[in-house]
Amino acid sequence: MSAHTEPQPVERKHPPLWMPLLVGGALAILLLGLALPSLGHGPVSWARTLFLSSFIVWVLPLTLLQRKLWARRVAVTPTVAIILLSSLAMVMLSKLASQLIQRGSTSMDPWFFLRGLEGPWLALLVYSALHAVLAHAWALREAREGLVRAKAWARDAELRALRMQLQPHFLFNTLNAISAQVGDGQIRAAQDMLARLADLLRATMEGTDQHQVVLAEELALAEAYLDIEKLRMGPRMQLQRDIGPGVLDALVPSFLLQPLLENALRHGLALRRQPGRLLLRIQQLGTQLQVLIQNDLPEMGEDSVSRQNGLGLKNLAARLAQLYDGRAKMTAGRDASGSFSVSVLLPLIFGADRR
Repeated sequence: MSAHTEPQPVERKHPPLWMPLLVGGALAILLLGLALPSLGHGPVSWARTLFLSSFIVWVLPLTLLQRKLWARRVAVTPTVAIILLSSLAMVMLSKLASQLIQRGSTSMDPWFFLRGLEGPWLALLVYSALHAVLAHAWALREAREGLVRAKAWARDAELRALRMQLQPHFLFNTLNAISAQVGDGQIRAAQDMLARLADLLRATMEGTDQHQVVLAEELALAEAYLDIEKLRMGPRMQLQRDIGPGVLDALVPSFLLQPLLENALRHGLALRRQPGRLLLRIQQLGTQLQVLIQNDLPEMGEDSVSRQNGLGLKNLAARLAQLYDGRAKMTAGRDASGSFSVSVLLPLIFGADRR
């Protein structure tokens, strides 16, 4: 039996570091383009150089500071205040370093730090805002992907739950039949049925854990189930099979046929006094695959509404809705011949086309 493990989400709270730095590089190129006309103009050229170099030097520290604040879940207002003050301090340090390089002295007038700050400071603030927007967009993307994963896991869990509901239901009915045979003294028949039941359960447990299997595999399980019913019903079950060409590799929901066949036998042929016909027809209809189960009704007739509301059919309808998102259709009821028919139309997908 294949093990099933849920895929683990890859959680990343912030975009990769290279992404905001790439944004910063683009902004630096823009600032360089604005500074080109002033090159060679003495003090103006030096101021532009200071502007650009201070931006380049402080982009990485400012990026790491923002991420540290986000990691600690600092509130928005304190975060904005810290970024404002930190970027201002960065620009002042750059201006002080420029003064030392240019004049070799720290003597300056009291308004030295306030002159010409708006350009470099604004550039760092613009970068911080872009970084925040990028991080917010990344978080939204992660949230959307997480929602998709959660829906996929919920859908997977629901499909498994629906399938698990069918297996005990079938097992309960088969064990009841075996118990009845033992009570009637049919020990040999009960032993044969137990052996066939063991084979069917083994095949089910060793089968794939996928929600869809190729039709050939599903037919093999259905044959194992029908072998059990043949022992129980004998000649009262007249089985007809009509499997169209080229459909054995088509994908169908796992455990599709057994509940349909059980529904036909339990509510149809098992209630008849005379032998009855059970037809299993599977064929391609254009771009769809049709699975048709048709059976004779009891001689006195039967309310088809109760059939349609049975566990097997309701469960199958729910599974089809989950698997195919409205692209599959199931109809059940009396047909023109007076028999009861269940028709399932599925999108025709072959095993080699499974993604």
